[in-house]
Formats: sequence, C-alpha cells, structure tokens
Amino acid sequence: MARRENRPAEEPPRPAPRPLTPRIASAAPKKAPPAVKILIQTDPSDLEPRTLLERLKQNFAERASSIMVSLAIHLVALMLLGLVVYQTSEGLEASDGIIATWLTPEDMKDREKQLAQATQVVEIEAVSINQPKVTAKQPESEEGPKAAQADAAIADVPVANAPKVGRALTGRTPEKKESLLKLLGGTRQSEDAVGRGLGWLAKQQQSDGRWELHRGYDNPGRENLRTDTGATSLALLSFLGAGYTHQEGKHKKVVEKGLNWLRKIQKRDGNLHDWEELGRQTAFYAHGQGTIVLCEAYALTNDETLLEPARKALQFIYDSQNEHGGWQYQPGAAGDLSVTGWQVMAMQSARMAGIEVPEDVLARTSLFLNSVSSEQGSRYRYKATDPSTGSSPAMTAEGLLCRQYLGWPKDHPGMQNGVNWLLEDQNLPKWADGKRNVYFWYYATQVMHHIEGEPWDRWNAALRDQIVSNQVKNGKLGGSWHPSKPQGDDHEYGEAGGRLYVTCLSILTLEVYYRHLPIYRQEATATE
Repeated sequence: MARRENRPAEEPPRPAPRPLTPRIASAAPKKAPPAVKILIQTDPSDLEPRTLLERLKQNFAERASSIMVSLAIHLVALMLLGLVVYQTSEGLEASDGIIATWLTPEDMKDREKQLAQATQVVEIEAVSINQPKVTAKQPESEEGPKAAQADAAIADVPVANAPKVGRALTGRTPEKKESLLKLLGGTRQSEDAVGRGLGWLAKQQQSDGRWELHRGYDNPGRENLRTDTGATSLALLSFLGAGYTHQEGKHKKVVEKGLNWLRKIQKRDGNLHDWEELGRQTAFYAHGQGTIVLCEAYALTNDETLLEPARKALQFIYDSQNEHGGWQYQPGAAGDLSVTGWQVMAMQSARMAGIEVPEDVLARTSLFLNSVSSEQGSRYRYKATDPSTGSSPAMTAEGLLCRQYLGWPKDHPGMQNGVNWLLEDQNLPKWADGKRNVYFWYYATQVMHHIEGEPWDRWNAALRDQIVSNQVKNGKLGGSWHPSKPQGDDHEYGEAGGRLYVTCLSILTLEVYYRHLPIYRQEATATE
C-alpha cells in the first residue's frame, strides 16, 4: 500500500496511530471511530450494488455536465470506500448505510477534509479483510504509558512492504564473492582470515558431526552455558556464510556431518535443543541459530530433505511466541530482545528460502520491538519492563537489524538516528580491554552493511582490520580468536561463550561483504 503524503500544516492533526503497527494484521474495532461515521447515514438496502448503480445513472442523467461528471467520480470513490467500511466494521448497527445524495462542490471539499482525517482508520479496516487478526497485548514501558504509546506508533511501515529477500544469499556463489569483496570493502587479508578461521573450526568438529562450546580446546566456554546445538549451528553458519554447503566446496563433508547431526537431534515438535532441558539460558538462542542453518542450507542447495526440518523448526518458533510478541528461554516466556533477535533472523532466513512466515507472528514481533524501544525507535534495551536495563549499543544494533527485516525504510527517522548514535566515537569498535564486543559488532556490522554509503564506510574502516590483526595466526590455535585477551565488554559474553563462540562471531562479521546482499538495493549485483 502506498504511503500517504503529509497533509498541509493548517489541517487538523490525524488521530494518534493505533499501537498495532503492521496494518495487515490490525483487528477491527467493535465500534467504528467517529471519523468513519461521516460515511454512515442511510438504509442498508441502499448498499445493494444494483441500487447504487441505478441511483448514479438517474442522477447523472439529470445533471450531465462536465462539473457533475467530476462530482460523480468523486461520489463513486466515496461510495466504494464507505462500502468497505460497512463490510469491515463489526460494530455498525443494522440501520447504518451510505450517503447516496449529490454534494455541492463546497460540500465535497468539506467532506474530503473529513475523509482525510479518517483515511488511516479506513485503510486499516479495509486491508484487514481475509487477514489474520492480532490479539497481542502491548506491555507497558517503564518510561510510563505516554512514552509507551508514543513508541508504539513509530513502526509505520506494514510488514508486507518489507524488502524482497529472494536474492539475498546469491552473493555467496564463487563467481560473485570476489567482486562483492572488492566492491563492498573487504580485502584479501580479511578473506584470508575467514579461511583460517574455517580451517580451525573444521578441526574442532566431533566424529558425530557436532561442535562443543564448553570443551575440546583452550579457553572453552563455561559449563553452565553448554549447548552443542548452539556450537554446531554457529559453526555451520560460518561455513554456509562463505558459500560452503553439503553439496559444494572443500568443506562439504564437514557441513554434511553437521547438518546430519542437527537433523538427528530434532524433536517431533520441531525443537532443536540437544541434551539440555527447555528453560536454560542457551536453549532458545540455540534453536533460533539452528533454524537459520536449516533455512540457509535449503535456500543455497534446494535440497528437499531439508525443507520439512526447517518448517518444523520454524513452527516451534511460532508456537513459542509470547503473547506480547517476544521470545526468551522457554516457550511462551516473556521476551527479551537478545533471544528475540535470533528468532527474527530465523524467520528472515525462511523468507530468503521462499518459506512463508505467518504475518501475525511478524506483527506481534513488531509490537515487542515497540515495547523495548525509546527515542522514536532509535534506542533499544534488553527487556520491556526491567527498570535496571537501559538502552545499550548491542541491543540497539540488534533492534535496528530486526526493524530492517520487518520493513523499516532506510530513511526512517528511528533508523537514521539509531545508526548515527552507533557511529558516535564512544560506540565505534575498539579492540581494547573492556571495549571489545563481538556480539555488538556482529549486529551493527549487518545494520551498517544494509544502510551502505558513508555509515558503512566509516564502520567498516573502524572494525575490519582490528578483527583481522587480532586473529591467532599460527599453531594449534591458528585461525581462532582468544575469548578474553583482552577482556571483552560485559555484553559480549566472550569469556563465558569461549573461544569457539568468539571465533564464529568474528568469522561471520568478516563474511558480511557477501553473506547477505544489502537489503535496500532494488537490484544488488556484483560488478567490477
């Protein structure tokens, strides 16, 4: 649906938008708003199409002038729009109908002004025909009801207008990787670092095809964050990100074994957790990451044996969504942005693979993003109602990437202001004690890559060579990154996640030049 132009300053302001942003899933009100009532006046029998046409014909014959031709056209538009309102407003009384009388030019101008005030309401009701209805509840922000209402109104782009993603993974093909690397700011050194990293990962794979975070190499992750699903998924994402699949490339046996293990441990309900019970901190992170793997592997190869596992994993995500739109550590739990972001990326990966994602799930996700945002959508925090957590660079980058996937345009004020904040000196990448944050950089790099232009150039120049230069180059650890030299930012979870975790996020960040094509390009091609 085309976006409307801003109205002249002298016109009355439009009513405040509804908290539910995506128009495709807005539930019809039980009573039509007063602005819509301007179309409701007469007997419902007048709504019969034949009656409307006969009355039009009669009046047109009586007033067949050039002026009245114009008025007739306007009247037809008003009648049809009113008909839609009548059919889609559940709370209208049986006696309500449509005005079917001729209007003077002065009356028409007044009516058009009134109609302009009602446009947003009419459009929401009209497009809700045959669309799923959202019943999600909007949690209240700790900043107060007024702030929550203001933030809920910022996502004004319907999910249906999200950028097309069908070609998003085509940059990983061998013929395009080299040209995209050069075109979008990569170097031979950054690509060599990716190659060394994948070589180290291949050596860490277990005989049954999985990887482990918590043991098997120097500086592993903490036992309480153990997740073989998460470790395996992050490793596989790193190989897939460089274009290596179970069908092509020098690492195809490695990828094949990993995919087979992931499918083997999938439960009947679709969940991809391995040994741990639901509710542990790592559980839903791992499931989201595993779902991305299945969707990407299917998208890259069209291997039909991957389609059903991917669909089952996605269905588990849909079934586990909280009523407020987010996800956390177990099905139905109150959401946090860190876990939710991985589920959004999983659903985006599904769309890249041509797998349909329910619009109502995406709509509720937008509601959740509203609840954890502030400053017109330019800042994001971990949870909606936890006063101890303010906005952070890591959560802001994750939130903005989710907004890009759910349809925010490049020039959205919240997107622009958020990007500018992430580019301030205190947030630019620094590989120093207490400053390094590969988790933040992983998200922010994708956001800037999609924005392109000067923001991307500045971010890439600050980050790329720091990651490359701090990779271990030789020995049994060659190709990896140390998780605690220097000690990372608290939000990084570097030491807790361990060497494999930090290595995978570093590889994925260096693959950005070709891993996904920039989302806002109408035609993204790799040309010299």
